[in-house]
Amino acid sequence: MLKMNEKAPSRISDDYHPVKTEKQTVKSEIAKMKSLGLKGGLQYFWMYYKIPVLILVLVIACGISISMAIYENTKPVLIYANFVNNSTNLENLNDIFEEKYSSYLGEDPDKTNVTLETGLFYSVADTGGQNQTVYQKLMAEMGAGTLDVLGGDKEVFYAFNDRLGESRYCYDLTEILPPDLYEMLQDKFYYMSDTDGTQIPVGINFTDSQFYSDMQMQANEYYIGMPVSGDINRFLNFLRYSYGLDPVLESNSAES
Repeated sequence: MLKMNEKAPSRISDDYHPVKTEKQTVKSEIAKMKSLGLKGGLQYFWMYYKIPVLILVLVIACGISISMAIYENTKPVLIYANFVNNSTNLENLNDIFEEKYSSYLGEDPDKTNVTLETGLFYSVADTGGQNQTVYQKLMAEMGAGTLDVLGGDKEVFYAFNDRLGESRYCYDLTEILPPDLYEMLQDKFYYMSDTDGTQIPVGINFTDSQFYSDMQMQANEYYIGMPVSGDINRFLNFLRYSYGLDPVLESNSAES
């Protein structure tokens, strides 16, 4: 029994120093690997430490990926266009377009987001899983409000604008085009019938545009329209770029 003020004996030796012990362990491991030679040391290290190393690499990779994704999402979007049922002869199409379009708007391509997709193919007659995936992707982009330009043939426009009064996903172009663009493009309108028979322009025949020839697009008959959830200013500047007109920047429109 302990007397008053008597200190209980410690179960841990006074010579025990965790930090010192860890250092000694590291030194002994290094010494052991050195004694095994280069090849043997590497094999020993991989055998006993591969899991911690792989976990560390995975954590670092995930951290870099998340950081890059956050950085990309903070960059302003200049345009997001999806050209369905089309292809090009150009390699690195998106990089070429990003450079040209950013310069057109006076922006640094490294500090902005410019996206032009051309890899999707859709057919109403195809009821397979891939076709449904394409449809769902486009619907998701429209629902999220990220898609500014929808490009497609008549089949694509019919799929997204059937029964216009009930499920029209593209703007009536008469509602969004300023007078100069309306006058220039009205002969190129692609019309679809509303439920009451009214003809509504939802697309623009795009094959004779400067953009179409510069980007070497391949479809013979092609239209573009603006999804109702997209950004009107981005769509209009894309039209101006595509037909060789000067952009209307936000600062200019604010001054006017």
